[in-house]
Amino acid sequence: MTDIVLSREREKKLRTLANLMNKQNDPSTFVSRELFYVFDAAITPEETDFLLSFGTEPRTWEEAENISSHDTASFSHFFSTILEKGLIWMRKNESGEESYSLAPILMGWFEVFLFGGKETPQHREFARRLDNLFKYWKQFNVFPIRNLRNLRQHFSAPENRIVAPAPSSGTRTVIINEGEPVPDQHVINESDVISLIRKYGERNAIAVGHCFCRQWRKMVDEPCAFDMPHEACLAIGDFAEHIVRYNLGRRISPAEAIEIVTLAAKKGAVHMVFHERENIDLPELGICSCCWDCCGILGSYNRGITGLHFRAYYIAEMKNPDVCSGCGRCVRYCPVSAISLHEKKAYIQPLKCIGCGQCALQCPCNAIVMSGNERDVILPLLKTNEVRITQK
Repeated sequence: MTDIVLSREREKKLRTLANLMNKQNDPSTFVSRELFYVFDAAITPEETDFLLSFGTEPRTWEEAENISSHDTASFSHFFSTILEKGLIWMRKNESGEESYSLAPILMGWFEVFLFGGKETPQHREFARRLDNLFKYWKQFNVFPIRNLRNLRQHFSAPENRIVAPAPSSGTRTVIINEGEPVPDQHVINESDVISLIRKYGERNAIAVGHCFCRQWRKMVDEPCAFDMPHEACLAIGDFAEHIVRYNLGRRISPAEAIEIVTLAAKKGAVHMVFHERENIDLPELGICSCCWDCCGILGSYNRGITGLHFRAYYIAEMKNPDVCSGCGRCVRYCPVSAISLHEKKAYIQPLKCIGCGQCALQCPCNAIVMSGNERDVILPLLKTNEVRITQK
């Protein structure tokens, strides 16, 4: 990225800001000059100075105003702009009092910055530099660095939670504890996407916005191969309030949310739930409908940029192999290539299965079922000759 030049002072401040934002997530984002270029595309020097003064502790609006150089009238516009960019997030405590906290980088600010679907020159430049950042990360997929990254992944906490896709046309069966099969709509588990939608729908705390990954890929001329809708990512809880208040998305009903995830699942989406600080023991922030092409997580795995570490709740099993037609549809839709055809029959590698349910959902023969099976799934960084998608 030789077309970008940062002064030594600017780079120093952006490095400090990146380190502060990394404190807001349990897993941190690798800090490098390529990351600073992405920051530089969206964060002004004045905003940088303010965020450095703001720090990592939650603050009230009044406390934030006191550390700025703005008067009350101009501060409102200045601070709202920072909130619209997703650099600071609003939260409420149990008493309903609002506070504001510095956002993490990824998953965090990156996603929110594109959540509103804007395609201004600034957003396009952000997307271009972001794409170069991911390509830069791929350069570390070499021996022995790859082995060290895979080893580190085994000792890290799971970063995201995979949930089964939404019910669709009665084509998918879930088996709980090896008991009798029951229809999807009767399987209620906190790991299910529908259950989460109902949970937050009762609080009117669901909003929808644009998929960060699809917006990014679209603006670098690599649109989603699955033709997924762009407005398909759900914000839930306090995060939904932030999204609506700062014009990053719109509030929707549980029925509309269920329709969105159901249609996305039919197209091949895997539903991932994101939590505060990327810690699965903390409250949920959002539900994303991800595909294995453009998703920053699944797509990066298939491009050989990152490995995967998921908490999965289901596992796919060939319960009716005799009816398998060998059509290969499950192979095409599996996001991690856990399925292959052997003698014209689908074969599932259980250690690679992330429990997303796409194979069962897409199977026209009902040969595959999903069984309840909570576990961590760790998939190492793919070697260059194993990648599913060639980086352009």
